[in-house]
Amino acid sequence: MQNQNFTDTIQNIASLINQLKFDEANMLLETIKENPNKEIILTLNGLMELRKKNYENSINFFVSAIEKNPNYLLAYTNLASAYEKLNDFINAEKYLNESIKLNPKSDLLQNALGLMIYKQDKIKESMSYFQKAIEINPLNANAYFNIGNANFSLKKFLPAKENFLSTLQINKNYPDAFFNLAECEKKLKNFENALFYYKIALQEKLTWLRKDKITAKILESYLILNKKEEYVSEISLLIKNDTDNRRIAATSAFISSQFKIEDEYPFCPKPLDFIYKTSLKSYFKNYDQFLNQIFEEVTKEKFQWEPSGKTTRKGMGTQGNLSENKLKMMKVFEDAVLKELQNYFTFYSKEKITFIKNWPSKFKIISWSNRLKKQGYNITHIHPGGWVSGVMYLKMPKDIKNDEAGIEFSLHGDDYHIVDKNIPTKLYTPAVGDLLFFPSSLFHRTIPFESNEERVVIAFDLCSYNNK
Repeated sequence: MQNQNFTDTIQNIASLINQLKFDEANMLLETIKENPNKEIILTLNGLMELRKKNYENSINFFVSAIEKNPNYLLAYTNLASAYEKLNDFINAEKYLNESIKLNPKSDLLQNALGLMIYKQDKIKESMSYFQKAIEINPLNANAYFNIGNANFSLKKFLPAKENFLSTLQINKNYPDAFFNLAECEKKLKNFENALFYYKIALQEKLTWLRKDKITAKILESYLILNKKEEYVSEISLLIKNDTDNRRIAATSAFISSQFKIEDEYPFCPKPLDFIYKTSLKSYFKNYDQFLNQIFEEVTKEKFQWEPSGKTTRKGMGTQGNLSENKLKMMKVFEDAVLKELQNYFTFYSKEKITFIKNWPSKFKIISWSNRLKKQGYNITHIHPGGWVSGVMYLKMPKDIKNDEAGIEFSLHGDDYHIVDKNIPTKLYTPAVGDLLFFPSSLFHRTIPFESNEERVVIAFDLCSYNNK
């Protein structure tokens, strides 16, 4: 009976942690702190830190749990999860391997190990683990989905298509599988099929970010199929629901240009006209000193090489939101940025577009720093969660030629289908201390450079507090 009570308490604590009810979980933990199963208590503490996003702390708890009991599986699996959250896929792989030694017949662990290997760009190697997961459990839809992604990455679109179809045979409510199936059909030039599957994917319950991405793909499909009337009709429907969607604004600006029609989506139909080059010099008595101070402060932060899910190539980026790190000079920088932002708004205040008309009354700043090395660059992207985006240049390589290390703005991005190659672009080669503002819906990329010197920037999104 005593063991059953302990088991029930453990389950209750785990449930409270998952609900983010940490105070209540701690109260229950106090009632079992004298229990001899220390590895369980340590793991629960680690889980709590993991859910609080205190990943380093959680790792310490899980390691301690393993020291108490080297055969405690949950400590290994959660330790792998903590390292994954830190984008340390090598250590995540290590501890998943240890987990599999303890439970070699787990299809879930085989699939998870495959994912960690996949995230290290070891695509072919990852596939054997997805296949093992399927051999253990032929109904593991996630393993079929992941092997499909691997085949897609290897440009094996027909096998990938079959993998996604297998996923859907097991789980018909898998919107990402429908979306990736559509992507396969697009690569195989079965454009009508692609449009069909994009529309199915859109019917599922999705995050707003994912929904926008699929809607953009549907709009692109109308361009590929030369269905101008359907495209115009779709844009009209979208306008009725939301006039401020940055992903749709970016897509509409490009496709309207390709169709050679006026862009009806009202957020920012001509985003290239809203790039604003300035500096913060007027806010500082000694601007060079400020630039040196913030450079020193920011470059002491933790950087990760080619962070997962980001656009940086051959360079490093900070993790999380710099604006939440309580950095002295960053606070000074942000105050000056918000003042200069008012000048940006004033300059365009007479424009009859929702980017200006619906200007947020209050902004939240999300910031990060990128440090590009030789041949480093950022791939083309937008910032759909922002309203205004910006970049401040702290260091620029000196030994550069032509447009190297510059920033290019364009209507084209996301590998959209091109009909007319005459695509409007604007290029800037900034200097140290320059600041650029631009609509978050505008595609942009950085130009690689051959210099051995670094290119260091602070990039940021100014997000509406009322944002989705």
